[in-house]
Amino acid sequence: MGAVIEVDDAVIARAQRGWDSAADRMCAAVTGLDALREGGLAPGVVQALDWFAGTWRAQLVRLGTTAQHNADAFGYTWCDFRFSDLAQAERVRSLLPWSERDDRVRLAVI
Repeated sequence: MGAVIEVDDAVIARAQRGWDSAADRMCAAVTGLDALREGGLAPGVVQALDWFAGTWRAQLVRLGTTAQHNADAFGYTWCDFRFSDLAQAERVRSLLPWSERDDRVRLAVI
């Protein structure tokens, strides 16, 4: 038995744009952290900044990569999600915005 996720294409498009936007914001934050070093700061400040920025940079890159992968999942594989197993349909639904999470997933014989 497969699962059919019943979500309007517009909802999927909004979810994809949302994840794309999140990835863009993470990328912009990384760029901002990288630009901090170019301010002609004192060596002690640069050392502290490197520790701070390095920690947050790695986290932002990880989050940005995850967000982009989620956007790509909506953008490139929506047709595969239309007729997939229940676990995959639930995973797709878990990535939707909260306001769209109540959309129905039903089982279908395929």
